Amino acid sequence: MVPVNHVHGGGPEYRYWAFISYSHFDRRVARWLRDALLREKVPVKFRERVSVRASTFAPIFLDEHSMRAGASLSAELQLGLQDSRTLIVICSPFAVASGYVSEEIRHFQSLGKGDRIFCVVASGVPNATDDGRANLECLPEALRMRTSADGQDVFTEKANRPIAALIGDDTKEERRKVIRQVKAALLDVSMEELEKFGSRTRALRVTAG
Repeated sequence: MVPVNHVHGGGPEYRYWAFISYSHFDRRVARWLRDALLREKVPVKFRERVSVRASTFAPIFLDEHSMRAGASLSAELQLGLQDSRTLIVICSPFAVASGYVSEEIRHFQSLGKGDRIFCVVASGVPNATDDGRANLECLPEALRMRTSADGQDVFTEKANRPIAALIGDDTKEERRKVIRQVKAALLDVSMEELEKFGSRTRALRVTAG
């Protein structure tokens, strides 16, 4: 069951737009993603989805203080996951090997929000394990498996795994594309709908001018 921290219009509200889960080896990417999202505007009709009603994607939960050793989540991290509308996982072979990332994913799933997980691929290859290339895998096992009705962990079909945005060669254009993809995911809209909102905003500015 999804915890409801505030109620507005009969639906749950959250303190954070997103919780960014990452291995400390991918800290640079996690910080870049947070800072880039904080500069992005949220269309007015979507601002009620978090309690702060911010015009940008703020706040976002990014833990920069924990040494992230082991796999036991602190009370602060558990509360951050509970208060976050979505979970963004910075995916890489380092994330696959991180006990912290796995625990954050599993805890978020246990809150009934497994369908609100999105991925940004910093390095590696999504679903490489399926092709016998486990050393290149970037999706943590918790994103590639589910618990069956009889309590067994089984691999999910690729089509049912979280959507992933790829940074690729880390060019400016690829970064802009990643931000657009993540922004659309956070708003629950398609890329086409997101472009329409952008076009509408630009038209209003021209009219106002």
